[in-house]
Amino acid sequence: MISTGEIVTMSDEAVVHYLKSLERERASLDARSAVAMARLAVLRPYTQEYVADELAAELRWTPTSAANRLGDAIELVESLPATLRALDAGRIDWIRARTILNHTKVLDPALRRQVEAEILPYAATRTVKLTREKLAREVAKADPDGAVERHQRRVPDSTVDFSPDEDGMATLYVYGPAETVRPIFDVLDQCARGARRPARKHVSECCDSTP
Repeated sequence: MISTGEIVTMSDEAVVHYLKSLERERASLDARSAVAMARLAVLRPYTQEYVADELAAELRWTPTSAANRLGDAIELVESLPATLRALDAGRIDWIRARTILNHTKVLDPALRRQVEAEILPYAATRTVKLTREKLAREVAKADPDGAVERHQRRVPDSTVDFSPDEDGMATLYVYGPAETVRPIFDVLDQCARGARRPARKHVSECCDSTP
């Protein structure tokens, strides 16, 4: 194990190499932690809820965090073994593993394994955002009818929220069907583009130009 004293003497290339090795080790630890939690759930003669409460007490997690971690661990071990192996090998991290888990849980087991096999090589070399976007495409391609049904179920959850903030600022949150939300963004963006300023200033310029 490398000490902190050794780290401060490293060259820049050595530091980068060391950080990459730490990420692989962290991923492997997360995989082993998942297997251990899933094993505990098998060994304990009571419900998953009580196992989560035990983990919360022993590991000083909140009950909600413990329940989520345990549920993810069991599902990863039982349903996505290839993802678990990739995590253990350090090819993906826990965030990507959970992203794969959460996005594919709407599929039946056979389709889930199919999407898993497709996404793992991609996830190993891409950001979480790109992985999430590709997962959405792959899930919709694997189960187009299900994608339509899920969309219809979510439409009633559409919402618009305005939250005042400090110093006279505010946040506008819009959640709804893409075909509805996209025009709202386009109007704001077009307003900002009229100011002929850099793209990163579009929103602020649009706000400045409103009465």
